[in-house]
Amino acid sequence: MVEILGQIAADAESNARKLLMQRLAEKGVPFYTCSRVQRCEGNKACGVNDSGERVEVAADVMVAAMGAQPAPLAPKGLEKMKPAPEIYTIGDCRQAGKIMQAIHDGNRIGRMI
Repeated sequence: MVEILGQIAADAESNARKLLMQRLAEKGVPFYTCSRVQRCEGNKACGVNDSGERVEVAADVMVAAMGAQPAPLAPKGLEKMKPAPEIYTIGDCRQAGKIMQAIHDGNRIGRMI
């Protein structure tokens, strides 16, 4: 696991983070904090840490989770859909956030309509 921040899952709830870290440790997942992936080559991710040292991580599967920027619903994507009388945006389409906020958004909109 390569993390640009100094701590894995730093913003997770403390009990959930503790359980996550235990499970990852049990599975032998290596951690590289203060590091960033620059490219993928075959079955490895290559990058650098804050000290400028090269980091290479072998992996069967790579998942990129980068940043927390909202991804607004693009009007161009709506052109292919049948016209809808109303469109509601929830979750990261509305504002970058956590899954619980998206659930609350969906609940709020569902009750509203």
